[in-house]
Amino acid sequence: VDGKHVVRLDKEKIDYLPKSLEDKMLTKVEEGVKDADTILVSDYAKGFITQRIALELVRVSKKHQKILIVDTKPKHFLWFKGCYCIKPNKVEAEEFTGIKIESTKDAEKVALKISDILQTNVLLTLGSMGMTLCELEEGVVSHFTTRAKDVFDVTGAGDTVLAVFGLALASGASLRQ
Repeated sequence: VDGKHVVRLDKEKIDYLPKSLEDKMLTKVEEGVKDADTILVSDYAKGFITQRIALELVRVSKKHQKILIVDTKPKHFLWFKGCYCIKPNKVEAEEFTGIKIESTKDAEKVALKISDILQTNVLLTLGSMGMTLCELEEGVVSHFTTRAKDVFDVTGAGDTVLAVFGLALASGASLRQ
C-alpha cells in the first residue's frame, strides 16, 4: 500500500553446506582471492558461510594482503576475527555487545568494544543516526551523520553500504574517506 510492505512471510530451513561442497568452496576461495582487490562477504547466517569458510577467508585475505569486509550476523562475528573490517548494523552490534545504542557516545563505546574483541576496523551503520567508524590501528572513532529522508523500505541498505564502502577502499580511499 502506497509503496510500503504490508506483509512479509518467511519460511526457511537453515542447513550448513555439506562437507563435499564446503571443500569445493574452500578451493574456489583460494583461487578467487588472488585476482580480487577487495573481498566482500554478506553473510545472512543461512548456511552457506560455515566456520571453516569464514576462517579460510580471513587467512587467505591476509596471506594475499587483500581487504576483507564482512557483514554478518552476531552469531558468526567471532568466525571473522582479524578480518579487515566488520560492518554490523545497530541491532546486530547491540546484540553482540549487550550495550544499547541511544547516542553517538554509545555507538563509540560499542564500536570500540567490537574492534577490541575482533581485532578489526568497525563500520557501524545506525540508520537515521548515521554511521560510526572505529579504526583499529589508529584507535580513532569517527561519526558520520546523515540527512533524514522519508524511506519506505530499507531492504538492501546494509548490502549497499558494504558495496560502496568496498568499492571506495578498492579504489584507494582511506577508511574515513
